[in-house]
Amino acid sequence: ALAGVAIAFAGLILVSGAAGLSLSFDRGQYLTLAGALGAAFEIVLIGRSSLNADPRRIAIVQLATVGVISLAVEAGRGGAMFSMAPFPLAAMLGMGLATAFVLVAQNWAQRTVPANRATLIYALEPVWVALVGAAFGEVFAQAQVLGGALIVVSVVLSQWKA
Repeated sequence: ALAGVAIAFAGLILVSGAAGLSLSFDRGQYLTLAGALGAAFEIVLIGRSSLNADPRRIAIVQLATVGVISLAVEAGRGGAMFSMAPFPLAAMLGMGLATAFVLVAQNWAQRTVPANRATLIYALEPVWVALVGAAFGEVFAQAQVLGGALIVVSVVLSQWKA
């Protein structure tokens, strides 16, 4: 699993098109790092709690927590969202239902997949996004294609039985 994580990290660097691999951080990188750490923390917690709890109940707690925090932040920003036209509200409702489905599926699946392997599977997200982009005409550099291949290899390697 550790080798898979290292290979996936190298693949993500190549997929992102990082030029020069500079370690200088600005606000965006700090926010991205905080988001990644939050996602890792979520994966570990789901891995532990999904063994003893109903995946739907975990998803309800997740959605309620994010909903309350989001509403509080929006209210603090002036509440512009509350005066939206019906279409954006319907789109938000649709996305909320899709998110609920994904959370239940994630919570159910993590009953059998350890957190470190789940993280590597989630690393496939940019590969799927790239495939959809390619289907719509996106052109990728060779390093980005190599990065995607490394991510796929990392997932296969992490599932390899000794």
